Amino acid sequence: MRQDRLSALEQAGLDETAALANEFTHGMTSFQADTLAGAARFAAGAGRHGDFTTLTTEGPAHS
Repeated sequence: MRQDRLSALEQAGLDETAALANEFTHGMTSFQADTLAGAARFAAGAGRHGDFTTLTTEGPAHS
């Protein structure tokens, strides 16, 4: 969500091509940081069938 917000804030005044390039850059940052680790946790069983015991307790939902 941080990358989505940052992308939206940075797009003010950009033409469409530059705005899309900016969105892609922020999307790749999110993908590299979160997607692979999340997929690995899911493959290991986290979050399947209501089993959230292997999920981390980091982040705002657990504050």
